[in-house]
Amino acid sequence: MSASQRLLSLKGKRLEVWVIPSGEFAVSFQDCEIKQGMFLLSDFGTGKTLESACENYLEKIMGQTLVFNAGTSRREEVRVL
Repeated sequence: MSASQRLLSLKGKRLEVWVIPSGEFAVSFQDCEIKQGMFLLSDFGTGKTLESACENYLEKIMGQTLVFNAGTSRREEVRVL
């Protein structure tokens, strides 16, 4: 399964894609942060192609807990395996 397919398999979560000033693709989940102890950090993956940006993002979130909609009543935590 490709990195983009793995990211898109998280049902009900939107994967945002944009182009940064260098011309590379960037991807991250909408309204999502990475839980680091007591802190929530925002991050995204980048790459020359959409697939390489997805691979970069997946490397960053692998084994981490993602927090969607932090600070709202819809807060949800998901562990990335």
